[in-house]
Amino acid sequence: MHRPALLGYRAYLTLIPLAIVLPGSKWMGFFYALAVLPVLTWIMVQEGWIHTLSASRLFRLVFLYTVLALASIAWSDIPPAPDGHIVFKLISNAVLVLHFTIATAYCRQRLGRDFPSLVTGFVITAGLAAAIDMGVWYHDHPFPLSRLEGIGQIDSPIRSAAIIAAAQIMAFHRFLQTGQKRYLAFQAPLLLYLVLSQSRSILLACLVCLPVMAILASVNPRSLVLRLAAILGILLVSLCILYLAVPAWASEIFRSVPYRPYIWQASLQQALQHPILGSGLLSDPGRNVAIGGRPFHYGDAHNLLLGHFRALGIAGVLAIVAVIATALGYSYQGWRKMQLDGLAVPLLTFAFLAMQANEWAFFYPSLKVKEVLAVFWFPLGIALGDELILRQSPPSAK
Repeated sequence: MHRPALLGYRAYLTLIPLAIVLPGSKWMGFFYALAVLPVLTWIMVQEGWIHTLSASRLFRLVFLYTVLALASIAWSDIPPAPDGHIVFKLISNAVLVLHFTIATAYCRQRLGRDFPSLVTGFVITAGLAAAIDMGVWYHDHPFPLSRLEGIGQIDSPIRSAAIIAAAQIMAFHRFLQTGQKRYLAFQAPLLLYLVLSQSRSILLACLVCLPVMAILASVNPRSLVLRLAAILGILLVSLCILYLAVPAWASEIFRSVPYRPYIWQASLQQALQHPILGSGLLSDPGRNVAIGGRPFHYGDAHNLLLGHFRALGIAGVLAIVAVIATALGYSYQGWRKMQLDGLAVPLLTFAFLAMQANEWAFFYPSLKVKEVLAVFWFPLGIALGDELILRQSPPSAK
């Protein structure tokens, strides 16, 4: 594999966690468009790798899903955008995420055993971003009652926590695979960040993935219990310290739980108005719902499947479920039959669970930065690479 292409992709992947603390939003897109997209595209075409990709069942599903999302422009009730380029943003975002997914699959297949080095870089920068963000944020805000938010491009506490959670999963996965304690050392700042972000769905989804990773690592039962106990112990000690220091912090954790059912019900009613193809990805989803006799404005469905049902109808729900299920299947087969690390299984499981309480727009033009790449498209690209490795393996290994 050509070193310039690898360096460009590695740099972009490594920069994603730093978006939590670095300002600006456009430079990352420009960097990918100039340093990664043309170089990798040229190499893949020169090597004839595009022909290999065309045989992938998962790629076909992803491509059809992307086509459906872009086709929904035709039946969207497009709201007036301040800059007047909302359609262009949607198309450019779709091109970027689709190319990033393909590039990840290419690196996964071509790098082989060296692919985990990309994961290590991501984990290191995520740990650095978490430490910087916590230090800067609580220098100006009360600790620990104030909800931790990003101070850079990614300022949403949910999205910044999702990137950190993805890094935590990668770090624990690498620890189980290699036994290197440096990966275990990253658990403390990453888990502390998740607790301070007060993002319940992200934290719970992350914890669910711990036993999944341990099973895939095939560690012995005694070692498995000790390792899981170490992670859970760090989390419980952090929670106890926070509760003892500021008892009111516990009430903050449950601040918005009652709102979800009202939002889900209103979103479902809205989705049923256009059940087959949805109202279109560019239609304004914002509505008011009465909660406790007071109007509450919500912008998204706060649920991945409901959001797809509302924007892309039954077709969109079937498409995204087929993509995720197929990706999980190939990654699991790669682990079981080819002794691959199965990294996409816990990462995609986390993404799916985390998005059941929060809707993530995979292509939406308001996506100022590409944090969704780390949470969903990166593991999807890994699974795509796993499928290609399976297809090129000897028949006896399949």
